Amino acid sequence: MARLVVGRRPEPPPQNIGTLTATGEWNYTIVIRQPDNDPGAVDILDVNLDENDPDFYTVISDGEITGDLVTSFALQRSTGGEGGIGAMTIGDDLLGDLTMYAPGTSGFSVEDDVAGDLTITLSDGNGFTIKGDVLGAGSLTKVIINLGNISDNAFQIGGTVNRFVDINVTQIASGATLRCGYLSANDVPMQGIVTFSGDLTAGAAIDMSKALIDAFGDLLFGSNDIDGTITVYHLTGDIVARDLAGTVEIKTEFESAASLDLAGSMSGTFSVNTDQGGNNFIGEVLIDGDMTGSALIKMFKGTAGNFTSDAVIQVGGANGIGSSASILLEGTMQGLLTVSNDLTGSVTVGGNFSGDVSIGDEFSSGADFNVGSAAGAADMLSGASFTVVGNSGGDFWVSGDVKNGALLDLNNLGADGRILIDGECDGDIFIDEDTNATSLIQIIKGLTLNGLIVINEDENDAFDANGDIFIGNPDTCATCDVDPVEYDGVINVLNGSSGGGDLAGDISVIGCHDDDNLFELCVCGSETGSKSVVQTGCEEPIVDPPYFTCTSNPCN
Repeated sequence: MARLVVGRRPEPPPQNIGTLTATGEWNYTIVIRQPDNDPGAVDILDVNLDENDPDFYTVISDGEITGDLVTSFALQRSTGGEGGIGAMTIGDDLLGDLTMYAPGTSGFSVEDDVAGDLTITLSDGNGFTIKGDVLGAGSLTKVIINLGNISDNAFQIGGTVNRFVDINVTQIASGATLRCGYLSANDVPMQGIVTFSGDLTAGAAIDMSKALIDAFGDLLFGSNDIDGTITVYHLTGDIVARDLAGTVEIKTEFESAASLDLAGSMSGTFSVNTDQGGNNFIGEVLIDGDMTGSALIKMFKGTAGNFTSDAVIQVGGANGIGSSASILLEGTMQGLLTVSNDLTGSVTVGGNFSGDVSIGDEFSSGADFNVGSAAGAADMLSGASFTVVGNSGGDFWVSGDVKNGALLDLNNLGADGRILIDGECDGDIFIDEDTNATSLIQIIKGLTLNGLIVINEDENDAFDANGDIFIGNPDTCATCDVDPVEYDGVINVLNGSSGGGDLAGDISVIGCHDDDNLFELCVCGSETGSKSVVQTGCEEPIVDPPYFTCTSNPCN
């Protein structure tokens, strides 16, 4: 027997919508869905709900289409601060202009790409998501995204942002995020220009932790500050701002064309290779002002990360690097560090040092420059230089050797200033003027054949050697057998046209030597300090005091 089954007629499939237009003096709230809550259309050509009457508003409270939004989308907000809100899902691409106040509470989502010659304008970008790419068509047919604010949560782009995209942001509130490339694999290109007309406030974030900002891409704050957090996977473009009090993190490479360019000062943190891979610091950090507070520039070594020969850190402010500020380069340092004025803080190079450091004024008391560590010795290599124009009262420490061709060039070695070399010194130590009575030059394993220490090197005035010079292990007890030590180099204390060249400090040599040659020491002035040699337990001690000789006669 046949049966007749009576049921509800199925919903027709969604169709295209041509134009939605608001007319008349009305407020409109619109839902674009089928009765069973399925998407309300495939494509929409045009949503024109901007009535041009400021007393009224339009809202899309809930909408979904499976296809494209083709031409334009506009919602109106009233002068009373109502409406202009859109809660909608576009199942495919956004291909035309979009203007509204803000997404609704459930957000506004473009499930695929934004592409073409179009402008997105949002007073508040919170909850607006583009899951695909943002692709401008050309230099004259760009995608322009204008975000007044991101007040909460996030404005998100899931994929690539190409070079024909401009993103303009007024403000990101504390707790809010601008996120690009978040749905993609690492190294998704971020080529657009992001321009901020306000500060990145404390607690606000820019998350590009999977994005490669390449040479076309920049984050431009102009005369505004970075107080929040910026995370970038790989940087080849520029980050330009006034002050940095927040955090900028480059997870992998800081490329040769990249820069952090600050017109003001830095009290925050800039770090490179935080993923701890084999990525390098190659770009430039340019700070017109000072490094203040607890400012930190850090290069993580990871598996093989280094501060390469093209890398630059330049601090140009009147106060330079402050007492609590620091630069920590865990790998080798091959590039350039320039401080226009004082270095009062700390610089540490974890690996070998073959770059150039220039301090335009004081290497202040309490400051330190370290090569290597107690856990891993590192050397100052040939071609490396450390230059101080003003007074040197800090500690310069090399845990390994100073190689032939390396240069320390100091104006003077001031009160409490120290040069500490745990290995051998085969390079040059030039001190243009004098050494202070409380200063110290200490070389534990010896002054080797090419090693040269010159005090009053400029020979311009009456400067003297008032501090101590110690060659050997300072921890050797008075009655213990001493370690081998070399003294095949030269120490000169020169006089100037008006005198000087006096030795008022003490020169001590502790250790055994390969031969019985006298030590080369030339003092051009008077000697009121002491010279001593300790050779306890040595098989072939130098037997003829005074142990020192001057064969080169460098005196005026």
